[in-house]
Amino acid sequence: MYGSYLKIETIQRIFHQWQGVVALALTQFIQSLFQEWNFLDDRIKETEESSDNFVKNNDDYQRLMNIPGIGPVTATALIASIGDPHHFKNGRHMAAWIGLTPSQYASGDTNKLGGITKRGNRTLRRLLIHGARSLMNWSHKKNDKLSHWINALCQRMHACKAIVAIANKLARIAWAVLAKREYYNPTIA
Repeated sequence: MYGSYLKIETIQRIFHQWQGVVALALTQFIQSLFQEWNFLDDRIKETEESSDNFVKNNDDYQRLMNIPGIGPVTATALIASIGDPHHFKNGRHMAAWIGLTPSQYASGDTNKLGGITKRGNRTLRRLLIHGARSLMNWSHKKNDKLSHWINALCQRMHACKAIVAIANKLARIAWAVLAKREYYNPTIA
């Protein structure tokens, strides 16, 4: 938002410099645009404040915020996208719905796994992958069970593949936290 305020102030300054030169109709039109801009800016602030108050008092939001790699935006997106976690049989089904599980090619005796399906909510998948990337970058400095798992994972596969696997695990942990209505327990992960 800071950058947009600088831009609007610059536009207003230029407008005031040219106000006597430009036609009256154009001046009135630009003034009405500024008024609309300010009105919409105030509405955005009100909406952000009300959504922040709603989310901060939400138990599911508080539980999700305890999971490493899940921040306010990801927690809000998970709550908004998933709704009732019991729509999914388990965490794997939710991860598949998001598009974080590998596609499977099976025929007779042949069973091969491909890349992720990318069929689900693209925004949610991207947010979980960003959280997973953050976890991977800091895991070598931590000494919890999840960080040990991440470090071992990074030793045996490429970083990009590991990030998607971590995002998959984050989705499964998020499902467990939401479905069981318990806070994240780092000793279990």
